[in-house]
Amino acid sequence: MAQNLLDTMKQWFLKRRQAKKNLRLVSFALEQLSDAVHWIDLNARIVDVNEAACRMLGYTRDELLQLTIPDIDPEFSITRFNNTWNSFTETTHLTFETGHRTKEGHIIPVEVMGSFIEFEGQALLCTFARDIRERKLAENKLRESEERYRQLFELESDALFLIDNETGHILEANSAATELYGYSHEELLNKKNSDLSAEPEDTQRVTQTTPSLDQIVTVPLRFHHKKDGTVFPVEITGRFFVQEGRSVHIAAIRDITQRRQAEEEIRQLNEQLEQRVIHRTSQLETANKELEAFVYSVSHDLRAPLRAIDGYTRILFEDYEPFLDEEGKRVCSVIQKESQRMGQLIDDLLAYSRLSRTEIQFVAINMADLVDSIICELVTTEEQERIDLIIDSLPVAIGDPLLIHQVWTNLISNALKFSSKRERAMIHVGSQEDDENHIYFVQDNGVGFDTQYANKLFGVFQRLHNEREFEGNGVGLAIVERVIHRHHGKVWAEGKIDRGATFYFSLPIKELNYDGV
Repeated sequence: MAQNLLDTMKQWFLKRRQAKKNLRLVSFALEQLSDAVHWIDLNARIVDVNEAACRMLGYTRDELLQLTIPDIDPEFSITRFNNTWNSFTETTHLTFETGHRTKEGHIIPVEVMGSFIEFEGQALLCTFARDIRERKLAENKLRESEERYRQLFELESDALFLIDNETGHILEANSAATELYGYSHEELLNKKNSDLSAEPEDTQRVTQTTPSLDQIVTVPLRFHHKKDGTVFPVEITGRFFVQEGRSVHIAAIRDITQRRQAEEEIRQLNEQLEQRVIHRTSQLETANKELEAFVYSVSHDLRAPLRAIDGYTRILFEDYEPFLDEEGKRVCSVIQKESQRMGQLIDDLLAYSRLSRTEIQFVAINMADLVDSIICELVTTEEQERIDLIIDSLPVAIGDPLLIHQVWTNLISNALKFSSKRERAMIHVGSQEDDENHIYFVQDNGVGFDTQYANKLFGVFQRLHNEREFEGNGVGLAIVERVIHRHHGKVWAEGKIDRGATFYFSLPIKELNYDGV
């Protein structure tokens, strides 16, 4: 019998040792948890806690063991606790969200999970409280984001639909959609996208050929109908994605009735414009023919009288010189000079009119050699001693050599003419460059001009100086402008009275493959 008692005591000690070992393992595991663990008796007093509970609430273990559940959960009154306790069974599990108050008085949002246990004959409620501040913050941000997108969805001027790709049902629609189609929001949610289309077979085909996700597609022109049956053209842009495990797409639908009307009006206007262009072209061709006839008349009919005047004046002067006094001789000289000037004016006008009809031959032009040859033609050896000539390195240009030769000749001639009264004349030929053009210039220290009249320089017969001071007929710069415009360049001038002038012209760096106008 004594042996049986010894065996019983031995088994009891072994079971107690194993229980203590198990308890230590459970205690160790609970201390490693990041969730706060509370053991609570039926009086709502905290019987024990783990270290995570102390860290979460800022209390020591001893301080927490002096508190009740309502002390750390202001919303969990004794009455509510008792009701909860009385409803518990061994299989009951409790899950809810609440707020735990820290020692400093801050409320921390927590998710609580609780279960009924019995330990050493004592009924306890074991709860696990998890800090959900980050989750709440994320949820708040998600709600704010959803609200922003909802506002954008509603404020969009286009009709917006969220559509299930498999069934075609409309899942959501904005206010613009209800206004455009004439249905209420509830009515739209009871429809499929094919119900709105005046071409249901096309809608079905588009739905069945859903592009890859996250792809933005624009559907070709479709026609939809409103609640009252009105059919109107629409432009549809959609984006396909997955929402809550199902394939959906959001469609932006824009009523393009006004745009189609505008396009039709533009088409009609273009047709009218084409007819006007044809008519005006015909008129222009007629006018050009008349101009050519006029030029021919000027070239032949006016030259003969001028040659007669010049010839008879010369005969009068040579054969009757003894009978002419000084005034008579002067008059004859004036008649002869003016007839010659009139002939030169006719030649210049003819040259100017031919510029619009001359075909341009675009080739590379060595501008440095061209300017040197023109200087040699225009400046005599005696004049070179009076003139300071500065000629910079000039880039090669693309253009018609004969026409560009005329440009340089006119500009350099002007510089020589208007600086001729200087005791020491200066003429500077140089260039600049931008991203698209070569810019050439001719600068002099002559009489200059008033800047406010610069726009008149390039007009036919426009002169800013008295003809008695400087000869000329006002056509040279007009020819320069016409030539450069036909090369798709620009001409401009800068100057000051009695302080010289600078004339610029630009030529595109790249060769043009079409004729100028």
